[in-house]
Amino acid sequence: MRNYSDRKPRVYVETTVISYLVALLSANPRIAAWQRATQRFWQEYAERFEFVVSRVVVNEVSAGNPTEAGKRLAALAGLPVLEKSPAADDLSQKLRDARAVPPNLEADAAHIAISLSARRQHLWRNLP
Repeated sequence: MRNYSDRKPRVYVETTVISYLVALLSANPRIAAWQRATQRFWQEYAERFEFVVSRVVVNEVSAGNPTEAGKRLAALAGLPVLEKSPAADDLSQKLRDARAVPPNLEADAAHIAISLSARRQHLWRNLP
């Protein structure tokens, strides 16, 4: 019989986490504090959680400056990648229709929907 208490809690990691993890320290004190907290958490707690991302995260971190995108993609190396499902697509649309997420923020709705439909235990998102 499998002991589920030995499983690590699963955390869906949103794009800003990866960006804050690898970017040069911002001159903005508030953003710099988020970057330091992200880096500290990643270093100190990575062994305690199973971090997962989605194809949406992979696509978002791939955009922009190729050198920086390479750093972001390297941070994702080895993390499981969740694919969108019909249930996630449906939930994403419902979130936008209900204005729980602004209609123009489709990727944000997708992060929430993929995380919930895949039954991730936590959603890690840095708020700017």
